[in-house]
Amino acid sequence: MSSVKESKIRDEVLQKKLSEMETPISDKDREKLEKALKDVFEKGKSFQEALGLDDSNVEAIYEHAQQLYNAGDYSKAVMFFTPLCFVADKEKSGRYWFGLGASYHMLKEYERAILCYRTSSMVNRDDPMAHYHLVDCYMQTGEMTSAYLNCTKTIELAKDNPKYGMIVTSAQAMAEKLKACPVRLKGFMYDEQGNTVGMDGILFKDLHKMLYGEE
Repeated sequence: MSSVKESKIRDEVLQKKLSEMETPISDKDREKLEKALKDVFEKGKSFQEALGLDDSNVEAIYEHAQQLYNAGDYSKAVMFFTPLCFVADKEKSGRYWFGLGASYHMLKEYERAILCYRTSSMVNRDDPMAHYHLVDCYMQTGEMTSAYLNCTKTIELAKDNPKYGMIVTSAQAMAEKLKACPVRLKGFMYDEQGNTVGMDGILFKDLHKMLYGEE
């Protein structure tokens, strides 16, 4: 596809998205947004750089989003966390994705929360908190295998850090609860007595050995 045709398609998509915005924007703001998006697509700039936002601007938006979340206004918090996820540089976006996930979590929009928490965990790979909150989201959606595996990932990342002591204890308790669940849940394996012995073709004892190198 030629660059001219690609540019035309991109402009058509941009105009369509702008026209679908629920809150009308001024011609001046529309022009600024169009220029910023072209800088992103054509010059390879980050959204933050293209919009002329410095770190203090982004931080102010983040603080406001946190205030809305702490006040229980989760829908509005979503409105402020969302642009941060896409505007900020990728390596700085982990906490914004986490905030967005937490907002969706509180709104009981679990599928969206899962997507945000997983994105946060991919940016901040050593932070156990996204995995910890994923446990509840997966339990709410009936994905018990994923819930259990995020318990173990939480423990793996948090067990050597004293500040996460309560998180580790909670994750361990949830993991045991999932293993001992008397209800036959999707993804779990049972013995003849109805006891949970594994998940998706893997025995718990083998899974623990794979994860921790111990029985």
